[in-house]
Amino acid sequence: MRKKLLVAWLAVAVLIAVALAWFSQSKHPSPEAQPQTTNSTTNSIDTELQSIVQSIQTKLTAGKNTEADLAENLLAFDALRAKHAGEKTEAAAQIVYMEAMLYQQVLNNPVKAKPKKKAMERVA
Repeated sequence: MRKKLLVAWLAVAVLIAVALAWFSQSKHPSPEAQPQTTNSTTNSIDTELQSIVQSIQTKLTAGKNTEADLAENLLAFDALRAKHAGEKTEAAAQIVYMEAMLYQQVLNNPVKAKPKKKAMERVA
């Protein structure tokens, strides 16, 4: 039973990593059409988000899979979202998406995931 649970958590971690990779590979406007500040902001968000996701994956691998175990990561999502509040970019929407997926798929808490999904619609 424990082995099945570990495999399930690893599958979720892989899903998060794939989603993160997909978002970072998605279409962006050409560099000429996009101001340099937006490009550096996107890179900053991607880097910080990857750090949060890697930390979550490490904790999940160690069997830490409760909201209390991931509280630090949830706070990191909040801080990153606050840092980029008001931005209407794909990278800003990705922050909210990843947090919603954490609640939905890892913590099995669709009640907390739903407002995140709605917030994502407002950002995107």
